[in-house]
Amino acid sequence: MADFFSGQSEHTLDAKGRVIVPAKYRSRFSDGAHLAKGNNRSLALWTRDSYDRQAATWLEKLESGDDAAEKQALYWAANVEEVAVDATTGRLLVPPKMRDYAQLEVGQPVLLNGALNHIDVWNPTLYAARIEASAETTFTRDQP
Repeated sequence: MADFFSGQSEHTLDAKGRVIVPAKYRSRFSDGAHLAKGNNRSLALWTRDSYDRQAATWLEKLESGDDAAEKQALYWAANVEEVAVDATTGRLLVPPKMRDYAQLEVGQPVLLNGALNHIDVWNPTLYAARIEASAETTFTRDQP
């Protein structure tokens, strides 16, 4: 079964730095999860299987002999943390360095977006500025 994630939900980062993963996706993380720095100050939450596939892609780049690809692969690998989604509560502890990178603040909203093979974790303000504003004009064709 492919790990396709879609949709959007918003939750609050609690005092311990945890955020709730949507109930419909929790079972996919039962055998583990990985959290990585994503694009534009987002985080990427991967299931074990989707992480393994992504890591294999980065490994190919690392072994390609291309210096730039090697640097990207090493950066990606250095910025991935093995994490757990609590099976009962659905809470994901976001490590402090990841919270800092994504500008996630305790007591503030956190946006979880389906990104097909993983879930993006965003500060809603950054999401609106970087993704939503530009994507909306691409997908809507409201012309007279």
